Parts: sequence; C-alpha cells; structure tokens
Amino acid sequence: MSDKPKVDTLDPLCPSRRCYHPVEWRGHLIKGVGYRYAPRDAWHWRCETRAQRGCPDPLPEPDPDKARCCHAPAVRLVVRGTLPQRQRCLTCGAWLSGWILEAVRAGRIEERHPCAHTMAAPSILRAGWYECPSWEGGCRGAWDHKPKPHELPQATTDCLYPSTEGEP
Repeated sequence: MSDKPKVDTLDPLCPSRRCYHPVEWRGHLIKGVGYRYAPRDAWHWRCETRAQRGCPDPLPEPDPDKARCCHAPAVRLVVRGTLPQRQRCLTCGAWLSGWILEAVRAGRIEERHPCAHTMAAPSILRAGWYECPSWEGGCRGAWDHKPKPHELPQATTDCLYPSTEGEP
C-alpha cells in the first residue's frame, strides 16, 4: 500500500497543475456556530480549489517542473527496440511513467540545484543579495533576489566577496 494519501481530483494529471491545492477535509465551518468536525471515518483528502470554486475552465496545462521527482531527473537512453512504459530515475530512483517520462526523455525539464536553500538569508556585506550558507549539495550560493527552492545560484559566496589573503 502507498504511503501517499489518495486525493479527490478531476484526473491523474491534477497534482502537476498550478491550481492543485490538497487539504485534508475534517468537517465544516458554519457561520455563527463554529467549526464542526465530521466523524473520523468521514475525513478525506481533496483538492481545495475543486471543492470551493470548481476546476478552472479550461484546465491549465500540466507543469513538468511541478511533477519532477528530484532536482535533476534523468533516465537511461534506450537505443534499440521499443521504449519502456516505465523507467527508473537515475538520480533518485523513483519510477517515471506517462507524460512526465516523455518530458524527461525530451529534455524539457531543466536541472535544478540539490539544495532547497532553506537557510538562505540576506547578505551581511552586500545589500540586496541573499546567501545560502548550506553545504548540502555544495551550495554556498548567492542571488540578487530571495532564491526559490532548488534554484541554481547566480554566484557563489567565494566569488561574491574579494579575497583578503596576501593583503597587508
């Protein structure tokens, strides 16, 4: 059995759309009364966008970047014969299939940095710059804006500051 919860969605591609917002439904908020919990066996996961306003029409295209399995998905090149319907990612070991596998084979998913930049903070010496001091994936990156998770660095902190070695 999978450890991921089953979410009530319109179709299997929904988790890769920008409108997807999964939440666990536990009851109703009633105006003037407050929150009323449903019985435990009635709790379920659902897409909150679909539950509140309905799915957008037309549906947004699936975003390969949102459906990625890791920071740099890659699959083994098949030279002869028919292409397999499922292939294992060489970077993280996850199984890829369907349209996301086709996107990886075609190279439509750009490589990302292995660090999530959770420790990124404004630079002490350079105004307007952010630094990530993490050594995860050899990061130590620097940006002129707040970095998004797994964004490639614009510079490294070593390049950002001039060396003071050999100065009197």
